[in-house]
Amino acid sequence: MLLLSIAVGVGHFLTPPQAVKDRKPAQEDGDFWSNIAGRFGPGITVIKVYGTISMPDKESYYGGEGAQDIADVLHKLRKRDDIKGVVLRVNSPGGSVGASQEIFDEIRALKNEHHKKIVVSMGDMAASGGYYVSAPANFIFVNPGTITGSIGVITQAAIARELIDKIGIQFHVFKSGAFKDMGSFARPLTSEEKDVFQGIVMGAYDQFVKAVAEGRCIDKEADGRKVVLKNEEDVRKLADGRIYLGTQAVKNGLADAEGNLFDAISKCGELAGLGKDPTLINVRSGSPIPDIARFLRGEAESSTPALAKMAEQLVSHASVPVMYLYQP
Repeated sequence: MLLLSIAVGVGHFLTPPQAVKDRKPAQEDGDFWSNIAGRFGPGITVIKVYGTISMPDKESYYGGEGAQDIADVLHKLRKRDDIKGVVLRVNSPGGSVGASQEIFDEIRALKNEHHKKIVVSMGDMAASGGYYVSAPANFIFVNPGTITGSIGVITQAAIARELIDKIGIQFHVFKSGAFKDMGSFARPLTSEEKDVFQGIVMGAYDQFVKAVAEGRCIDKEADGRKVVLKNEEDVRKLADGRIYLGTQAVKNGLADAEGNLFDAISKCGELAGLGKDPTLINVRSGSPIPDIARFLRGEAESSTPALAKMAEQLVSHASVPVMYLYQP
């Protein structure tokens, strides 16, 4: 070992300074996958947003991924020169405000700052937060029966004061400020607390409306989109929390056309200048996607039972104050 250490040390000492200077740093993820996938030529990729949108880095009960995972993948696409466009396959009732906004920010950056084309394909549902993350796209496809919209914010406070009194349980709360236990199930809300909650809800609502207006309001046709929504006031007329069928969403400007996932892939390729039959690239492996249906099913496979995932999601949202969530 001593002789080996000496040999390594001498070899390093004898290395010409210029050779050390010319060494290239280790490649980052984006450069590595661009080099690997470059042999297939430029292409587009498909990213899923399935199930309840939540911050935890774990699967949802629909087989999707946590918002942090999705945002991380989208963020890495900034350095992927081989990826010219992204099809966002959305099948979600929405979720927490913060988690939805993290995905939204990455999609908007890919479109506006890195000039990648974003096309959304909505499945059964893309409501509330599911619509929020779709809003920045260049083009949105819906199925005729897709449930979308639900632009709004919701939070709830369950009060069990009467039940607690019947059982005979007493709560002694020690707090540093009047609003520290705001929303406790052990007592009714005060009028001041109701005002605070309503203020938070309306603040998040305004953020939602502005995000939709930024993505959907146009004053001239672009990317094949028709001019329907022109300003924030037009969006507010639709943003009362109601849901819309896909056919209605196309008419009122929340979506652009009826079509399925394959229509979205074709449109994304066309917008990206790759033609209507673009190469699909798996951003994790760097290899082509020969069968999109198998690819999406494969990602959705999990050993966790669906009911267990659903329960896990409900528990994870128990402490979330405000939600971009369609909740009938």
